[in-house]
Amino acid sequence: YIQQVSENVTVSLHGQELNPESYAICKADMLIKGQQVENIKLGAPQMKAVLNALSERDPEAELCTDSKGNPEPDTSLRDNENVPLTESVYDRHFYVFNPARPLEEIDADLKECTDRIKRMIEELSA
Repeated sequence: YIQQVSENVTVSLHGQELNPESYAICKADMLIKGQQVENIKLGAPQMKAVLNALSERDPEAELCTDSKGNPEPDTSLRDNENVPLTESVYDRHFYVFNPARPLEEIDADLKECTDRIKRMIEELSA
């Protein structure tokens, strides 16, 4: 009716569907009728569920970044990761280099530990 009144009027549909099945039917119906489907969106929780069901994690993949190049946190790791840290940031704040001990010192510690265990076993069997 609107386009019969004036040819200069453009009608476009916008919507958000929370049910994935209804969303798919709506989008298919609009495509069949030649309508623009860019303005029909699936609700955020449902889109997340679809992505989780159809996606897979790749621990070898490169770090995801936003448009400014900042690393994006992985929301599936929120219980143990709030902000992804690059190695250089971690090293700068938390890592303290300790040189390796000499092998002789390690051997002496192991011998002392072994001797202590032997004595404890002897005390139990006595």
